[in-house]
Amino acid sequence: MKNKTWVLSTLPLGKKVIGCKWIFNVKYKSDGCLDKYKACLVSKGYAQDEGVDSEETFSPNEKW
Repeated sequence: MKNKTWVLSTLPLGKKVIGCKWIFNVKYKSDGCLDKYKACLVSKGYAQDEGVDSEETFSPNEKW
């Protein structure tokens, strides 16, 4: 909210919140030493209703 990149809104009546989960991964170089840590915030797409919660069939995610 401090950066004004998103807006907090109220949930419409009769709708459920779609959950999310963090996926963590460690990447290694070809010689076996550590390259980088990766994290991805993924929505639980199986909880979405097609055509209602999103127009696409993929789960939107945020990569860091």
